[in-house]
Amino acid sequence: MTYVAYHLVRAIQHDYLQAALRQEVGFHDQGVSGSISTQATANGLMIQSGISEKLGLVVQSVTTFVAAFVIAFVAQWKLTLILICIIPASILLVGGVSTYDTINNREVFKVYSDAASYAENILSAMRTVKAFNLQSRTLARYKSYIDMALKLGNKRSKTSGIIFGGQYFVVFAGMGLAFWQGFSMISRGEADLGTVFTYVPPLPCEVGVES
Repeated sequence: MTYVAYHLVRAIQHDYLQAALRQEVGFHDQGVSGSISTQATANGLMIQSGISEKLGLVVQSVTTFVAAFVIAFVAQWKLTLILICIIPASILLVGGVSTYDTINNREVFKVYSDAASYAENILSAMRTVKAFNLQSRTLARYKSYIDMALKLGNKRSKTSGIIFGGQYFVVFAGMGLAFWQGFSMISRGEADLGTVFTYVPPLPCEVGVES
């Protein structure tokens, strides 16, 4: 997957730059050159990371999920039904918050692209900036871009906290319910202690490693 990711990103970046060079001159007069270079680098790294690392984790997680629940339903279907409630709750939590995080992340990349484009234009016109003594003004405008990116980044940090905190709450709440029901089943003679501890303890460890 790492091999495929490197070659795929190389092809995408090559085609992206080739498409940029085919644009009319007026397109480049809008000062988007910095945005093009930033997007080619940043988005390329995101695609590479997604294919080489995240895709492998997805395949591993899906196969583990399917195999674990097949075995679980065969061994003790009542406890499995309790623990399976964690999945829709986590999906609703992560899906809802991730939508906002995706929008915020898109805004962060746009601000960084605008900042890179502005800095590149200023550096290419350094003689004019020096001649009119515009250093403080240009720095102030560039700082406004960076401050906006910091503000959006702080919002993203809160979103990440909600996602991770909510995930752990859902998982441990489901485990508590499974423990309570499991010991009730032991008292009724429907399960033994080994079965209950086989189902419940691995969940927090796996979630912690995945996160």
